[in-house]
Amino acid sequence: DRKARALDAESWSALQSASLGSSGQMLFLLPVGTPYPNVWHALHWWVPALSTKRLRGWSQDMLQLGVVFEGNFAEQLRWHSGLAEEQALLERFVQFHKPVLSALSSNPPTFLDFALGEPSCFKSGVRGFPSFRYDLHAPQATVREVGFFRAELVGALDPVQASAIGHRSRAPVQVLVIQRQPEQARWISNLGRLMRALRQVPGIVSRAQRMESLPLLGQFALMAASDVLVGAHGAGLAWLAAMPQGSAVVEAMPANLPGYIVCVDGWDHPRNLRDSIYGGLSCLCGQHHICLGSNTSQRYAVDNFRERAVELPVGRVVRRIRETVDIVAETPVDS
Repeated sequence: DRKARALDAESWSALQSASLGSSGQMLFLLPVGTPYPNVWHALHWWVPALSTKRLRGWSQDMLQLGVVFEGNFAEQLRWHSGLAEEQALLERFVQFHKPVLSALSSNPPTFLDFALGEPSCFKSGVRGFPSFRYDLHAPQATVREVGFFRAELVGALDPVQASAIGHRSRAPVQVLVIQRQPEQARWISNLGRLMRALRQVPGIVSRAQRMESLPLLGQFALMAASDVLVGAHGAGLAWLAAMPQGSAVVEAMPANLPGYIVCVDGWDHPRNLRDSIYGGLSCLCGQHHICLGSNTSQRYAVDNFRERAVELPVGRVVRRIRETVDIVAETPVDS
């Protein structure tokens, strides 16, 4: 669906003689939804792309990645921005996704909508991968593909980290609470009280973390070493895909939700798994999920539930985390 660009005589001659890119590399076209840094959106191509590479036994040196942004993003960018802004956006994309791009290929990616250099020939090509968008239709990717995704990124860690993740047990249960920047929308206003209460729970070790303070692989490694994830509704919860299968997710929602938002206080409730973002993602990734509403939520001038702070019902959260000690024990880390 891309526009053709006429080749000059020199380029056409080179193509005819097959002198460009004739090293036997394969072109892997990656449809990417958005160039902006967001883990939830990124998972929709991270998981199927890495799992496809592993399933087909491709090596990093045999692949050339061709990134294609969905829709008419490239045309809109050219219309509203200059060449410098365009280049800066692509550089930020590469920087944010670098660990995943490097796990896929040892070659720098090509952005097909922005490619202005010489044409290249490839021995073969593959376009796309299994669908992952679980909240719009039944995805082609399954828990198997999510496992391949985890394995590929564990392989990208340094040997000490990878060994620690591969040889740990679920005793004690590792509880990770993710927090946003102070006063940011959906930051947890009473996190200190929760962490003090969790220190009294036997059989667990708890930790609070602002994820954006860690590099991307550091975020993955921390999640891969966790058994229980607690956090407010938001893109950080998408890292549940990195946790061992059978882990547990406690999602906290702001208070006074609109009627179209589903949040049911019950483990693996069908409505959460079918109609909520992170309930659906948990189901696809083989994790357990529960959603808890807040006690109160600070309101802002624009009353959008996503713009509110979250005050956790500490007693209920602690009770549900106590339950996870038995829940996660049902599935060994190496399952």
